[in-house]
Amino acid sequence: MTFLNRAAFPDLVSLDSVENDDSWSNTIVQLSNSDPRLRSIFVLGTIHNAVSKICFDDYDLIFIDDSTSFLDRAQTITQVC
Repeated sequence: MTFLNRAAFPDLVSLDSVENDDSWSNTIVQLSNSDPRLRSIFVLGTIHNAVSKICFDDYDLIFIDDSTSFLDRAQTITQVC
């Protein structure tokens, strides 16, 4: 949750987190103390399929740390690029 730390990232306006693990998604929301800058997006299925529907033109930074498989993570990176 470093990105939501105002001392580390004082200019952060919003943070979108795309998750496909419901338990982890809930943990993130709890750890954020319901920070209004966080938008947790839960999706069914793979992250690479979900991000293929997102327009990234307005994002300044995209941090990809999904999946337990490097192949799934590679597919997500390919979709974002």
